[in-house]
Amino acid sequence: MSFTNELKQRVLEKLGKSMDDIWLKELNFIEESEGVLKIPLPNFFYIDYYKKNFSSLIEQAVSEISGKSYNIIFIAPPEQGRLFPDTLIQRDKQSRRQKDAPIVDVKKTPAASKNDFTLNEYYVFDKFVVGMCNRLAHAAALAVAENPGKAYNPLFIHGGVGLGKTHLLQAICHQILTKYPNYSIYYRSGEGFVNDYITAVKNNGFEKFRQQCRSKDMMIIDDIHFLGSGEKAASQEEFFHTFNALHNVQKQIILSSDSLPKEIPLLQDRLVSRFNWGMVARLETPDFETRAAIIRRKAEGYKIELPEDVVNFAAEAITTNIRDLEGALIRIVGLSRSSRQNPSVALANEALKDIVGTTSRHIKVANIIDIIAAYFNLSAADLQSKTRMKSVSLARQIGFYLTRQLKPDLSLEEIGASFGGREHSTVLLAVEKIRKRIQKDAQFKETVTLLMSEIRKKST
Repeated sequence: MSFTNELKQRVLEKLGKSMDDIWLKELNFIEESEGVLKIPLPNFFYIDYYKKNFSSLIEQAVSEISGKSYNIIFIAPPEQGRLFPDTLIQRDKQSRRQKDAPIVDVKKTPAASKNDFTLNEYYVFDKFVVGMCNRLAHAAALAVAENPGKAYNPLFIHGGVGLGKTHLLQAICHQILTKYPNYSIYYRSGEGFVNDYITAVKNNGFEKFRQQCRSKDMMIIDDIHFLGSGEKAASQEEFFHTFNALHNVQKQIILSSDSLPKEIPLLQDRLVSRFNWGMVARLETPDFETRAAIIRRKAEGYKIELPEDVVNFAAEAITTNIRDLEGALIRIVGLSRSSRQNPSVALANEALKDIVGTTSRHIKVANIIDIIAAYFNLSAADLQSKTRMKSVSLARQIGFYLTRQLKPDLSLEEIGASFGGREHSTVLLAVEKIRKRIQKDAQFKETVTLLMSEIRKKST
């Protein structure tokens, strides 16, 4: 018996009674072979959380509904850059090749009947968090959306997985299609373009394919680096001529890649040259401030308010990319709701313990005290003394706060003992006081963030 959409829906309905809706947005089931059911998830954060919390529930529900025993396997597809962080939908490989388009299941754009793709309604400019790491790319994308074909042509955005390339590409589409509903766009991945080309050649549909590419008002190729891997000389040849045809009549071309044009393997020099004609903008790994802003923004989407210390804790713990930040937030929100506890540093530490545990163990309270003392021109003995001098008290309170952030495995009593035997209530009040001041005083927040980074740096 095939695992049909009807069976899938019945399983989801059954799971809905015992799982929070946040974990049931858009699960997909792929019956890979007899007795094996694969569930694609955006990244390994999701996989880890599902295995620990929902694996047995899903297996039981599937068995009861289908009447068969399935081996449930959670997978993270290799094309992680093609996944969107706020959806769990992943089409199987065969259907993706039949019709390559952004992998989303959202409301169609105003021009969806004309264009053969759908857009993620979250991927708009208003929901893109701008920081020093992405300011140039964001500004260039916005300029292209306002003035396609004239601002930067081509626009080449490059950066690692999960840094926002697809978000910017789709934000351009959203803005243009809102302003010009009849605008036509050829939107594919690099793999999609190659597959379209191969299919056209095999089926004697080359002229139709060429017309499809060159008659559009705009061409967007996500992950253009796929064009440079393997033996793809023929598709590169066709893309070269398509690029020229579009560029000559001022049709906008937008490309994204995981690397600079000159660093794409096996890419022809003439294509490298053309990719550099317009604007080449890099997306960097987000800095602490941007990571914190992203967590706050995404928490709003889950309708949950995170205390500032939890935001800071997660932003310090996850330093890789936006997708991993989303995964970390998913863990925190999930644990908060399943345990019916308000988000706290302790809860966040529990949710992310396999990520932050190693780092936390390397950090010593003595190092925290020494770094804070040096910054405020004090001695470690001053921070551990009974003096209540204002300058010493403030440094000590910051020490309580940073120790709570960086060593969440320590109890309040243990933190107090490290600072000269303070009571746990004294530590708690100090942590809350510093947390509130961080929210109100930007300069003070910068100081605390600097100290936290310095402690982490000297503890690795």
